[in-house]
Amino acid sequence: MKKNVLNLKGAQQLDKSAQAEINGGKVPPGGCPGSLEWNPIERCCYNYSTNVCC
Repeated sequence: MKKNVLNLKGAQQLDKSAQAEINGGKVPPGGCPGSLEWNPIERCCYNYSTNVCC
């Protein structure tokens, strides 16, 4: 069961990267680290809590 959960999480991460690629810009391999999210306008990993582009 635990293995399925890990596979699902990996698939969600991959899906997030694919979506960011569609939205524009080049997403880093594996998506953005930690709580950062891809910002298609700034084309960078964005920290919405501090409003900083990394």
